Amino acid sequence: MEVATQEQAHQKPARVLVVDDDQDVRALLSSFLGCEGYEVITAMDGEEALNQVHSEHPDLILLDLQMEGMGGLQTMEKLKETRSQAPVVLLTGHPEFLAPRQATCLDISGLVGKPFRGMELLSTISRALAEKGR
Repeated sequence: MEVATQEQAHQKPARVLVVDDDQDVRALLSSFLGCEGYEVITAMDGEEALNQVHSEHPDLILLDLQMEGMGGLQTMEKLKETRSQAPVVLLTGHPEFLAPRQATCLDISGLVGKPFRGMELLSTISRALAEKGR
């Protein structure tokens, strides 16, 4: 048991890209996830998110579905073109608008409604990273 703990201690924290057009949400998620041991980078829109994916290589993308400019669905399409291996967890104030079949087609790793519960968000992120082998 001690060996696993030492290995975990030497593993660098997972890098999470938080994409949301609301500055307060980005700040809240950055603070919350940072306190949980994640390395957090942010983007205010889809274009900036794509740039961050190229330059920062996040382990997971936490993506708002409804944003000004390039929305979450458009960003998802562009992310497919980048061949990023980072799992995507969608954040939305209207989870009922995304049908389960549509979620499967988008190849998302999770869906979290806003306002989110901390434990639900952490569980979804943890599960998505585990599926990636991180």
